[in-house]
Amino acid sequence: MGFMKDVADNFSNPYATGGMLMDVSKTVQQGMLQGASYGTQASAYSTNASLARLQAQDAVERGKRQVATYARAFDQGYGEKYASAVGAGVDPTVGSALAGLEDYQHGGALDVVSLRNNASKEAFGLNQEADQYDLEAEQAKIKQRLAAGSGLLTGGMKFINFGLRPSDNNNAVPGKY
Repeated sequence: MGFMKDVADNFSNPYATGGMLMDVSKTVQQGMLQGASYGTQASAYSTNASLARLQAQDAVERGKRQVATYARAFDQGYGEKYASAVGAGVDPTVGSALAGLEDYQHGGALDVVSLRNNASKEAFGLNQEADQYDLEAEQAKIKQRLAAGSGLLTGGMKFINFGLRPSDNNNAVPGKY
């Protein structure tokens, strides 16, 4: 009967019960606020991931535009070299004139490959960054659930412990159950 009397006595003191309920409420609110903070972080990480993916798409598109711009300039340069050889009375389809035009074409092809590779590397890096943001968003969501659950669990344990501690009304020795 002593145990149940202690529980009843603990809850019969309105000041102690009120203080305990305020402490439980504060603990639960702190868990919820911390969870909301993690939720905000998760949202920010998700936004950053979306932006990084858009930047990766932009890098690919910029690479395509650079290749197209370079190809136009290359074609114009090739035509000028060809016309220059013809204007000088040299046949550009044989000999050193042909070798010079072939070298120019090979250099142009290497430049196009470099432009595409650079765009692909930039896009790859940005997609990796987006994947990292996605992982961080997932971790923040997990932390959000854990923080909210932890606040509820801790608040509940405080409530239970309040009811189970020895009553102050029976002159119990502090710390002794």
